[in-house]
Amino acid sequence: MNSATALWKLVNHKHKRVLIKDASPARFGMCEQHPHKENEYYDKLTSKAHCSICAIAMAQGQVNSEKGNLITLEHAYKQAKSQTQQQTDDISERRKTMIKNEMERIQADIQTIKTQAQNAQERISEIVEEALKELFKKVQVKINALKADRLELARQFGEIRFMNDYL
Repeated sequence: MNSATALWKLVNHKHKRVLIKDASPARFGMCEQHPHKENEYYDKLTSKAHCSICAIAMAQGQVNSEKGNLITLEHAYKQAKSQTQQQTDDISERRKTMIKNEMERIQADIQTIKTQAQNAQERISEIVEEALKELFKKVQVKINALKADRLELARQFGEIRFMNDYL
């Protein structure tokens, strides 16, 4: 077992995975003004958590806060989670669209390359065919020259034989 695996097991041995839709913090911490009280409310204006004592003081106007800005922490958490989920969904959709477009572009590139390869193969076949025709012509010219030389040598040989027979 490598050290990274050992470290992961050490750190995460008590960790339990839960789906994000099922996630909810068990506690939201303790109040800054009343350390013995647990936070239960969230002030949307100041973005701070408060205990029930602070919430009552805010509702009675003892602390500067506009009415309607105080919500339960559980509600604030659900709103934040919902907004985050919507942002994640939006990002996921944009990413999916981007990936789809990239896949389509790649598919188009593949088709273009296939077409170019086919065209290149056809052009190579044409070039090879032309080269073979040219080679065949040159070979025919050489063969004809050799045949002519052979006929000339045969004529000269016949002439020499005729002269030898005559003498």
